[in-house]
Amino acid sequence: MKIKEFVVLFIISSISYFCGLNWGLPSKSLNKLYFNDIETIEKHIEQIKKYPIEKIYKGMGPYLAKYPEVEKEKLPRFYYNPIRSYHPDEYYVIKSFSSMKPEKFDFNPHAYSIGGAYLYLVGLFLFLFSKLNFVVLSKDICFYFLHPEEIGKFYIIGRAITAIYGIGIILLSYLLCKKFFKDGLKSFLICLLILFSPLIILNSHYMYVDIPGLFWITACLFITSNSIEKFSFKNVFLAGIFAGLACGTKITFVVSIVIPLLGIFIIFKNPKDIVKNFLLVVICFIFSFFITNPYFFLTFPEPLIELEQHTGLSFNGKFYFLSLKYGLGFPLLIFALTGTLLSIFFIKERSDLEKKLLFLLFSWTVFFFIFISIFSKNFARYILPLVPSFIILGGYGWFLTLTKTKKILKFLISLWIIFVILFTFFYGMSYEMLFIQKNIRTEAGEWIKENIPAGSSIGVTEVPWQFQMPPFDYFKYNLIVTGYDFNKLKKEKPEYFIISSFQAPIPPFPLKLQIEKNSFWNEFINSSIYKEEKKFQKFPSFLSFKFQFNELPEDLIYLNPTIVIFKYKNETF
Repeated sequence: MKIKEFVVLFIISSISYFCGLNWGLPSKSLNKLYFNDIETIEKHIEQIKKYPIEKIYKGMGPYLAKYPEVEKEKLPRFYYNPIRSYHPDEYYVIKSFSSMKPEKFDFNPHAYSIGGAYLYLVGLFLFLFSKLNFVVLSKDICFYFLHPEEIGKFYIIGRAITAIYGIGIILLSYLLCKKFFKDGLKSFLICLLILFSPLIILNSHYMYVDIPGLFWITACLFITSNSIEKFSFKNVFLAGIFAGLACGTKITFVVSIVIPLLGIFIIFKNPKDIVKNFLLVVICFIFSFFITNPYFFLTFPEPLIELEQHTGLSFNGKFYFLSLKYGLGFPLLIFALTGTLLSIFFIKERSDLEKKLLFLLFSWTVFFFIFISIFSKNFARYILPLVPSFIILGGYGWFLTLTKTKKILKFLISLWIIFVILFTFFYGMSYEMLFIQKNIRTEAGEWIKENIPAGSSIGVTEVPWQFQMPPFDYFKYNLIVTGYDFNKLKKEKPEYFIISSFQAPIPPFPLKLQIEKNSFWNEFINSSIYKEEKKFQKFPSFLSFKFQFNELPEDLIYLNPTIVIFKYKNETF
């Protein structure tokens, strides 16, 4: 291994994934947008106290599925917006901690979509930093409404852990690439493509499980490839452990066990050897999963109830192909797809070892694409587990082709590779810049405070959720929730109306935008009863390159939605 490329990748990925970790966090400045004065905060806290922290777990997936009537007891979600980040799922990690009772050695998270391999690791670091007086751990949730910067530190710690996992993915990918290319420069270039893929950059900035889970999957691919090169029980043992940790990080990554099993079938022909190693993998898998998620077994069948809420059963291959298009960039998608086909085309000329390694990556990539297309809901991040292997396969095919062509074609292929690298760099950096700049929701919140008079009525389609709406004082204004019922909007006549690209076909809007949202928007625009007062829209851009899309997978919009504020024309309906 060339230390030089390895170190450079470490430096670049560290800068890329650690810059902007403080985006969209609870803070004193945001508190000034949520609360007009200390009296407003006190009113807010009075309401929060009506729903004790001990009841928090009753508002989570498995419990609500069993007791849906409890939903009515919950406070409206906007009450917790000031202590949430702008990402819709990050708060769920903190919510899981709130349901634990460490003093009684009760670490039941009462939720299982966030695996213990990540959850308990974040909890451990929160505990250690609390002992160093860096963070304040309090069971009094109201404390954090008065000191939002304290809960903001929770998010930073969780995101920093995710960023470290992201760096690990790039370094492991480099080691995996070296098995194919035997060339430090080619491996380095392929890892740059992985590093700057927007799907990787975006999710490496979030306190959530997808990047940590991908790290363990990549580790499993690497150690399994080691077994194929030179078999040892140690590698089989580690492959089972890593697959179990992937599943222990995110339950839907249970399919990562396919990786070491594929390795076993590639290595052995004797049925007895296959069965023996198969059992070793399964035992190691179950062991590491149990150690990190004991309550999955102790509270069974509650986990199955939650798992059912997070999975579907329909083929969404088109959605996940589009997720790769937008999440990697169209040039990189074509590069990876055509390169994979080229690697298959030249397979006969490769050594026996290379054929086996290619089979491992190709089988995993195809298998996972089919699996996730059938059994999951529509989020681009769900396709992450195949990204490194897919890009490595594509790079291998193109670099292999490069060695077999004459001068003119060699020159054109070299230009194509350079173009893909540059495009991916600019595309990824356009999202990186959004983490560094002031968030669009904050800009909209500041405008509302400065331009909409206190006491004005503000209409929204849904109870405000911090990832959809800008921060504003819900007590300062008369908030009217119309739903997606245009007749109700006509009847209520709020002076202002706020809507985001999560709620209407305003670019960039979700690929799977519901019919009722489209219908409402069409009626709203055609009626002309409101005029656009202010639009907050910022497409990803880097230097002079702007990346503008009408539709995107919903989770690619989390960082940067469009928000539009309308004003009633004061004319007769």
